[in-house]
Amino acid sequence: MKKLYFLKNKIFLKSLFVGIFLFYVIFIAAPVNFQTHTIVAITKNMTLTEVAKLLDDRGIIKNQFIYKVLVTLVPGDTGVLWGDYFFPTKDNLFTVAYRTARGKFGIDSIRVTLLEGQNNKELADVLDASLPEFDKEFFLNESKTLEGYLFPDTYYLLPTQTTKDIIVLLNTTFEQKTKLLKEKVIRKGMKWEDVVIMASLLEEEARTFETKKQIAGILWKRLKIGMPLQVDAVFSYIFGKNGLDITLNDLKIDSPYNTYKYAGLPIGPITNPGLDSLEAALYDEETPYLYYLSSADGVTHYAEDFEQHKTNKSKYLD
Repeated sequence: MKKLYFLKNKIFLKSLFVGIFLFYVIFIAAPVNFQTHTIVAITKNMTLTEVAKLLDDRGIIKNQFIYKVLVTLVPGDTGVLWGDYFFPTKDNLFTVAYRTARGKFGIDSIRVTLLEGQNNKELADVLDASLPEFDKEFFLNESKTLEGYLFPDTYYLLPTQTTKDIIVLLNTTFEQKTKLLKEKVIRKGMKWEDVVIMASLLEEEARTFETKKQIAGILWKRLKIGMPLQVDAVFSYIFGKNGLDITLNDLKIDSPYNTYKYAGLPIGPITNPGLDSLEAALYDEETPYLYYLSSADGVTHYAEDFEQHKTNKSKYLD
């Protein structure tokens, strides 16, 4: 008799467990189509029924009725607090109900590091990989005229920030960070736009501040005597590919950025420079050199004339 009672209890417990499990999977667990890093905007005048439908439509919950019941059971004021809710992970129905009833928006800032020398396309790739609502195409279209004027730095961005807001932030930060430097450029009788373009080249041409100053001196000298700059880095920008993949035919392209075909600075910056490159462009170092090249180990080798430059090429590049 005891054995039979035990078996009945065991079967009951198993059935109960299976039932609870199925109930959880069918009604409580996060939907299969739950899209992580989703932002759901619950507006001020929405009813609980409207909120439930919105969450259901967005694939955040499976059952509207159970959601509404759970929301009313959460201690405190009944109902949902309006605002933007960020779902970085798949929350089950209990968690969604609790968060929306208690205003747990889950919107923490996201740390994004934009490196010195990245062009707008590279910035867009980093931002797109970090922010769920980032519009890469919009960013590239709206920031075309701001190439070189978006400050590379570490930012703490909210996932709800619009792409337009981010563009304004990067450009405003550039203006603030470079304000004093720009005043010095103007006092020196130089054009700020020219310094930014030169700095954008230096980001690609050198690693250290001292080397950047020396190369800046060489490039300013070439401009002064009417010699083409012949900076290879522009071709990576023109073609959007690795500099090592550039061919001799690529050097012939008719582009206002082609510093082999046209004398003078390119039409605009090719990267977004940092402060040290901007300072190097302003405080360039005068040397007797007119040519330079970087060997595979990153060391820069200088030459006063073309013959010496050819010798360096044979020695360090061939």
